[in-house]
Amino acid sequence: MKAGLGSLLIVDDDEESLTLLATRLQRRGFQVTLAKDGNEALEWTLKKSFDLILLDVMMPGVNGVEILRTIRFTRSALELPIIMTTAVDENKEIAHTFEIGANDYVTKPIDFSVLLARIQTQLSLRRSVQTSFRLEQSLAQRNQELEAANAEISRANRRMQMELQAAAELQKALLPAGLDQIPGIQAVWTFEPCEELAGDIFNLFRLDDDNLGIYLLDVSGHGVKAALLSVTLSHLLSPLRASSSLLVQLTPDDPGYRLTAPKEVARELNRRFPFDPAKEQFFSLFYGILDLKARQIRYVSAGHPGLLFQRRDHPPVVLQPTEGAIGLSLDAEGDERQLTWEAEDRLYLCSDGILEATNPADEEFGLNRVAEQLQETRALPVRESLSALMGRLREWYGAERPKDDVSILAVEFLDALGKPGQTEGSTG
Repeated sequence: MKAGLGSLLIVDDDEESLTLLATRLQRRGFQVTLAKDGNEALEWTLKKSFDLILLDVMMPGVNGVEILRTIRFTRSALELPIIMTTAVDENKEIAHTFEIGANDYVTKPIDFSVLLARIQTQLSLRRSVQTSFRLEQSLAQRNQELEAANAEISRANRRMQMELQAAAELQKALLPAGLDQIPGIQAVWTFEPCEELAGDIFNLFRLDDDNLGIYLLDVSGHGVKAALLSVTLSHLLSPLRASSSLLVQLTPDDPGYRLTAPKEVARELNRRFPFDPAKEQFFSLFYGILDLKARQIRYVSAGHPGLLFQRRDHPPVVLQPTEGAIGLSLDAEGDERQLTWEAEDRLYLCSDGILEATNPADEEFGLNRVAEQLQETRALPVRESLSALMGRLREWYGAERPKDDVSILAVEFLDALGKPGQTEGSTG
């Protein structure tokens, strides 16, 4: 058994499940402490330090949400990752736990392989950040030991490379999947981070039987800090049937919910993520609702420049942003627009890593070249058209690695009868 993988506190009122899960994790090399209720869990956090907590949402007495809120008064999500466990009918609580500091969640009955991967990912991110902070302080305080510190950095970088690779796999798992049964829609995408972890993230998913949600967001900066925010945002933009979900609001009237308007989503994100000069983080966002029956898209584009709509017999049209980027727009009201599609029309969402890619002469690729390339390949299937665009982009920047994440999500609207849609993607 491997030792030293991490110290875990598992909190659950189901003693049989608690014991079984603890046994399996101990066999994997983790140190495990058990708590059967909220009060016992809080007592353990005062007596002992843990690397991660696995916390049941619903328990008698002090429930998981109250425990999470108490811990977050003294320990941040980076210092002490907390993964919530929830039954399927407890999703209304999960969205709220992300707002107060949960790192991730798993549903019951627990798939052990999924749980293990998520525990390892959270611990890897925690160790990576701790290593970075530790080394930065060491370099500032110990100039006389520079040679030894540089050797430690090299060793840490090798460890971080492996750990970040695991985190990158988790990030890729958040990209579009499972849309192969939606008639009338074909989606293809490309995702090429400039580093191990990306600040870009996008998705296309069902909101209900008649509507799809679609978004692409681009967090400023690169690496771990940008990736942590992008993953947090991807959780917030999940269509949970919960009172606190950003995308779906419960109502007393039939059908029991309403879809949050795109402008309301942008307004709420702008409220939750104001610009912090200390972190210097903000993000652009395209979020839209695709009404499959009405063949309409309602959307908001918060500071996002890379939007193109291509009708079957016309050149691509640039869709202008509706407002400034999230975090930079003070008192944004949220301007919403809509367009109607017909068979063979296409929608392209591009990150600015494509538009700002430079050639050896330091010229940017630009949105006009994207539009020209898409028009030249309009007769090709959308997957081949996107592949041709990426080929031209790689020729443009040549041997130089892109300085920003490259992401593009393309949607083609098929004929009225609707062939089975396809979701295809590639990652660099």
